[in-house]
Amino acid sequence: MFLAVLIGIFSGLAVVCFRIAIEWVHLVTLGSSMFPPVPRVLIVPAAGGFIVALLVIYAFPAARGSGVNQTKAAVYISNGYVPFNTVIGKFVICALGIGTGQSLGPEDPSLQIGAGIASLLGRRLNLSQEKVRLIAPVGAAAGLAAAFNAPISSVIS
Repeated sequence: MFLAVLIGIFSGLAVVCFRIAIEWVHLVTLGSSMFPPVPRVLIVPAAGGFIVALLVIYAFPAARGSGVNQTKAAVYISNGYVPFNTVIGKFVICALGIGTGQSLGPEDPSLQIGAGIASLLGRRLNLSQEKVRLIAPVGAAAGLAAAFNAPISSVIS
């Protein structure tokens, strides 16, 4: 029970930081105006998409794809092992993508970030592969609950 609470706290904090990063990128790139200049609205999403594509291809290739599918594969194939490099990549790439106006939502990356943090905590605590496999969905539920700003739903999940 203590481990589930610990995973919930760390996953929730990571997703809150993720949401803050999205807002920060949005403010820096598009500004705080209700009606930003048209060239900015055209250039920022295109440049953001180009930067995200370069990061996915060269820096974080494991962060591509759907977080739900990647997490399911980690749970069922890799015994809950989600590389922390993937978590960092998903955080950076999706914060840039969503913050620059790409048509993405924060829910899918939040799920994978939460599962990755649970996986990292399980490995750091030297839990068996079976235990890490069991706690990865706990982190995914905590990340998803934080993304939807619904903490009670992660307790029920």
